Amino acid sequence: MKLIFKGKKNLTSDIWKFDFEKPNGFSYIAGQYVQLIIDDSEADKRGTKRWFTLSSSPSENDLSITTRLVEEHSTFKGDLAKLRAGEEIEAGEPEGEFVLPKTGKLLWIAGGIGVTPFHSQAKYLLDKEETRDIILVHGNRSPKDIAYRELFELAAERINGFVYAPIVENFSSTTWTGKTGKIDEAALLECAPDLTDRIAFVSGPEPMVEAFKPRLVKMGVAAENIHQDWFPGYEDDFSGPQSAN
Repeated sequence: MKLIFKGKKNLTSDIWKFDFEKPNGFSYIAGQYVQLIIDDSEADKRGTKRWFTLSSSPSENDLSITTRLVEEHSTFKGDLAKLRAGEEIEAGEPEGEFVLPKTGKLLWIAGGIGVTPFHSQAKYLLDKEETRDIILVHGNRSPKDIAYRELFELAAERINGFVYAPIVENFSSTTWTGKTGKIDEAALLECAPDLTDRIAFVSGPEPMVEAFKPRLVKMGVAAENIHQDWFPGYEDDFSGPQSAN
């Protein structure tokens, strides 16, 4: 399947959103991902293919992915950054089961760029004017690194039962008055005191995501109620002091 590139937008110092035209008949569920392929005869050892969550909502006319572009990036990220409007790339069919369940109270835990599937789902709920009991705990390095903050603040205003709790590690007391630190047990219990009654979805860098399941189980969340989605290649640690275990 061909995707036609439309343009990109800088969301934070190093996070970018890339927009593509949605092909006729293309459908997906909020939270799913696709494989993107950009041909490059001089690609590095990481190759020409990557998996990306669709950060756009199925209710939108375009398809979007959101990713971090750092100074030393792969050839794939470089090729992605150099795309010009009208150019085409290859994409696979949408996949994944990191999607909204039909019922139940939810706890969303995101580290940095891992918030993208939750953006897709929150935007879908807003567009469809649906109500869900959701607590989003989003860990970030600093306030300027928070992607899609405005959308989640809007969701907290308009979706009955939606709670948005961003947490930052590095901050100035003159510019940030929200929650601080890491997403440890104390922070989770403060944000979601009823977490054992919720279905947990954890998304972010792989080390963070892997550290959370045993922690949540220890806190009383049933293992079958914990769903994981990780982003390979990101090393940020938003998971608290026990993440090294």
